[in-house]
Amino acid sequence: VPAEIDIHYRAKNINITPVVTNVSSKKNYLWEVKNLTAKKPEAGSGEFAKIPRLLIAANQFEYDGHRGDMSQWKGMGLWYNELVQTTNQLSDAYQSEIRKLVAGASNDIEKVKILYHHLQKNFRYVSIQLGIGGFRPFPANFVHEKKYGDCKALSNYMQACLNAVNIKSYSAWINAGSDRSPVDADFPYDGFNHQILCVPMEKDTAWLECTSNLADFGHLGNFTENRNALVLTENGGVLIPTPKSKSYQNKFTMTTTVRMNDDGTGNTESIITTTGEFKYEQLALSQEKADLQKQYFVNAFGFPNPDEFELSFGEKNIKPLNTRIQLRIEKINDFTAGSKMFLRPRIYKIWSAKLPSQENRSEDYLFECPFEKTDTTIYKLPAGYQVEALPKEKQMKNEFGSYHSKHWYDEQQNAIVTTAKLVLTQHHIPAEKYSSVKTFFNEVMMEDSQRIVVKKE
Repeated sequence: VPAEIDIHYRAKNINITPVVTNVSSKKNYLWEVKNLTAKKPEAGSGEFAKIPRLLIAANQFEYDGHRGDMSQWKGMGLWYNELVQTTNQLSDAYQSEIRKLVAGASNDIEKVKILYHHLQKNFRYVSIQLGIGGFRPFPANFVHEKKYGDCKALSNYMQACLNAVNIKSYSAWINAGSDRSPVDADFPYDGFNHQILCVPMEKDTAWLECTSNLADFGHLGNFTENRNALVLTENGGVLIPTPKSKSYQNKFTMTTTVRMNDDGTGNTESIITTTGEFKYEQLALSQEKADLQKQYFVNAFGFPNPDEFELSFGEKNIKPLNTRIQLRIEKINDFTAGSKMFLRPRIYKIWSAKLPSQENRSEDYLFECPFEKTDTTIYKLPAGYQVEALPKEKQMKNEFGSYHSKHWYDEQQNAIVTTAKLVLTQHHIPAEKYSSVKTFFNEVMMEDSQRIVVKKE
């Protein structure tokens, strides 16, 4: 390394230091390892896995004549500001168009929402990384005209729109991916692969994912939440943590009515109400072909394979999202024995993912997100049938979650009602706590093996 530039470095999950020698105007760094034991990966640990790694970053750098300082987070922000100073302003004519869009808004937060929804409705993400190292975005005027851009171009354009209505915002670098760990706050380096927008408001900060046509306003999701974002302010880069979602922000609520016939056939109608990650899952599913949608509900949710399948989705911009499923099923009962029919507690599985082995686990485990799943299933029995046996009420509690199920008979409607609620309060499970969490979810899955017994009089 040229001595006047030099580097900074950090070893993680391994105790290793370099031998440094000076040769003329350069420094040589030599790291060496011997007999380093291989380690098998553990499913679900993601980037939090404790793998030996060495981080190295130049103190000073230059791209295409633009010199920067990476020894501090501040310097990286100053370099970016100089790089985009000619790209983040809209022409007077385009600014006038933007101001007309928010003419009727009563406050700044309403203006931000209007412009964000305008971006989602009229612009599309195209992954084009041009310019110096993929750092400099397309000019805001270009994006306004062409209606497309990559993450930095769309964030830069949204920032220019907000500038036009006198609302301050900042581009922010972030390391995106559902299993990514936050960048090391004490080690300045370019550990980022994505760009979003930070909008400081009077009472709170709005974080905008400018590449998504589906995201709710201000909701980042597991792609970028709970990270350290490098916010690129006029005074340089500042590392700020992004929000961490709560279980109540990722809700999956299903209500199903099952109308049974005497021969075990029947029709079902399910209304699924979703928010957060579950909503985005449903929206992604809404764009698939009908046969793939059916396959998804059968394989991922554990629905019985229907003879007829009808699916409809609510308005994507409305929160929460409603999904309606209607099925005609040849065999609703699990099996029969004489005059008895044996029914599952619900027609799908509230939890079906078998967690990895807990034996000798040394890595933390990551769920996709904290969540709340709630189910209500109503079995409308055919005439002449009555309840013979119902599963007992079940309550379980874990440090990171809870589960409660209940079953009862409604004599007036000749119906069986089952309810269940599964809550995971934290998605990042420390290795030493994993065993108890796996046991908890194993017991939840065992609940699906319980059976309701009905008998013909």
